[in-house]
Formats: sequence, structure tokens, C-alpha cells
Amino acid sequence: MNTDVREAVVGLLTLGPSSFGATLRFVSAECERTVTVEELAQTVAALASRNALHLFLQTEGGFARITPAQLANQVGDYKCWMGELSRPLRVDDVSYDPVGVWLHLAEDVSMGFEPAWVVDDDAIGSTLSISARTREDANEAIATYAEMRPQMTIVAQRWKVLPPDGAKNDRRSTPTREGRRVFVEVTYEESDRGA
Repeated sequence: MNTDVREAVVGLLTLGPSSFGATLRFVSAECERTVTVEELAQTVAALASRNALHLFLQTEGGFARITPAQLANQVGDYKCWMGELSRPLRVDDVSYDPVGVWLHLAEDVSMGFEPAWVVDDDAIGSTLSISARTREDANEAIATYAEMRPQMTIVAQRWKVLPPDGAKNDRRSTPTREGRRVFVEVTYEESDRGA
């Protein structure tokens, strides 16, 4: 199992569950090389067999947990789907995963990890909601997301620093260990450039 691929997978999943297709795109970008379907499947299967992550298959009725051996049955479908996409993969290419395998980090692996930032993209409302530990982390999130989405032009930003009391029921504004969390709402427009 490649260490760089494993670290990229675990790093992504600490932010939340991800589809296999989106994970492949992220890991390839993070490792700055084309990660193959087989390489990612081997890494994910090894992590799943160590109970570091859980595998699910999306069905019409919801999600069914699958084993690493069952993931191996999906590799051909992923190779076929990925073979139709251009390289490098774009966010839009993997926004819908037709094969339907999802990865979820096991609870004990992610406990104690606090990401520097989390981005929620509301494509319909053309809004990014960013929660970060610091203003610098929020700016890094904006820059990283803009790099991943070259067709995005930022129109407006609204910043807030949230105290712990105002954050109890809002996942996006979970306070840091220091007790505060920076929240920024970014409005953007899409264009055809970079496509």
C-alpha cells in the first residue's frame, strides 16, 4: 500500500464520507500523479480490512455495507467509467458516482482530528460555506477551492467569528479547542473557462 495514497485517503475522509470516484480525483490531485483505480482499490481494501474505514454501496433503498472482496467486484465498473473521463479528473467529472461505492472513516480513526477547514458547496445557490480554525485557514480554503474550480469567480465574501455558545447545533461552526471558529460565506459565479 502506497503511503502517499493512504495518507491522502485518510486525510480526505477525516472531513466526511466520500464516493470512490471523488476520492480517486482528490487522491490523484493530492499525490500530484494519476492514481489508478486498482491502486486506490488496493489501498482502500487494506484500510477496510484493518477496520480503519467502512465501505458502502449506494442502492435504490439506501446504503449497504460491503466487504473489501465486494469492492474488488466493482473495480471493473470503475475502470470502465473512469476510462470515459478526461485526465486530470475535474470536480464536475466525479460529482456523481454511478457505481456507488462510498468510503467512511471508522470513528476511532477520526477521533481527535480537527480539520483546519471544511467547505460545503451549494452549487444551486452558488455559495461556499467555509468553517475554519483561523482567518488564514479560511483564506487557504478559498484559494484551494478556487484552484480546483478554475471556472469559479468569487463575487462576495461575508465573514464571521463564532463564539462557542452560538455553535452548538451547527456542524459548520463547531468551536475549535481555543473556543472560536471562523465562518465565511463566499458567493461565486461559474463560467466556461478552465473547462
